[in-house]
Amino acid sequence: MRSTGSAELERALELAELAPLSLAEPDPALRADPSRDAFWHASALAWNAGVREARRRFLGARAFVDSAGAPQPITVQADSIAGEGERESELKATLDVLGLFGLGPARAAKALASQEARLAFAQYESRVFNAWIDVDRARVELGAKRRLLAALDALAAEQEPLARRREILANAGFVPPGSTDLARTAETMLATERSNLRADVTLAREALALAAGLPIDAQALDADTEGMLDALNEQEPVAAPAAAELWDARPEVRAMRVRCALAEAKLDLVLADRFPDLRVGVKSMFTPETVLAGPMLEAALAWPGARDGRIEAAHQECEEMREAVEAELLAALARARTAADVWSELRRLHHADLELLDRESRAGWTAARARFLNDPEALEDAARMLGERAKALRMVHEHDGALALAALEFRRAAGAAPRAHAAPRASGASDSALESRVQP
Repeated sequence: MRSTGSAELERALELAELAPLSLAEPDPALRADPSRDAFWHASALAWNAGVREARRRFLGARAFVDSAGAPQPITVQADSIAGEGERESELKATLDVLGLFGLGPARAAKALASQEARLAFAQYESRVFNAWIDVDRARVELGAKRRLLAALDALAAEQEPLARRREILANAGFVPPGSTDLARTAETMLATERSNLRADVTLAREALALAAGLPIDAQALDADTEGMLDALNEQEPVAAPAAAELWDARPEVRAMRVRCALAEAKLDLVLADRFPDLRVGVKSMFTPETVLAGPMLEAALAWPGARDGRIEAAHQECEEMREAVEAELLAALARARTAADVWSELRRLHHADLELLDRESRAGWTAARARFLNDPEALEDAARMLGERAKALRMVHEHDGALALAALEFRRAAGAAPRAHAAPRASGASDSALESRVQP
């Protein structure tokens, strides 16, 4: 399995100044079992295309920090003038003073690269978190469709003896043609639904393969995915987290905070560009009679006001990012509360009504079959109850899937709590203002 090691994580924390999310590496002892969450999370962490891309971007951005803000190249210039039997040569070499000591633009460039690495880390973290939710969603959707298909296949098997009896009675003239047509229509609708479901299972299997980064012919894709469906449906809904919790737990909010810091680093770089470009070195002159040498200083000064427009543009970008952080936090709070409400409503309906629907439709279908076996005129009732039983099975199993997906979407909306032992996050002047703005 591929993962970010502990040394890389510590370096990332140093750059990010954010407590990492509690995205524990999947348990190595459970990674080989496709019925376990650890197998699928490990697969997504190692092979999901989006996670791999984000990991490479982070590693590249982190590596760039080491060379950011380096001094400008050493300049060496040589001139020679000859004429009327005389030759005069000049040689000079200069160093970037501010870059050598990490001041001015060099310091700002280093800080900007660090912020870019922070952003890459936040995006990597977000990709991992969402990839795990996505692979769990794909498992739930595949499990729900497989379970519904199995239920409809069982219903079709129960219908087969009735279909044979109907054909015998119809050929003997004991069943009206209209009743026969109605029964055949119900059977065709059931067969069509089962065919569509088999196609849906194939598509859901493909979605799981893509989410986990597995080949489409991987045996793990045929493993039982219904266990997670049951586990999620046994969970009780919880209240939505407060804005203060989402501030650190929601990956998108964290990434937006880093974007805000990145905009501030860009502003610092523009401000640092007002520093004069200072270079020091030595200069030597050579003539046939003598050699002269001495120190030299070069300074490049910007025109007054030449950078005012760039500074104002960078300042406006900072303000835009501050407002974007606030908007993202407000949106995260709305999503979390909506997800909690949806989960609670589906959970309430699941226990109150659907079990009764399943039980009564099964009883009605059983009674209709028994009547038809004793009375040919009960064919229409059996055909109608076949459709009702299929509809009830679809509602029950689709609701099971929807309930499990609601639990996962709440998990996504709530985010992942930062680790308690990690370094505290850095706070900016705008943090308290933004948090107070969205306190419930």
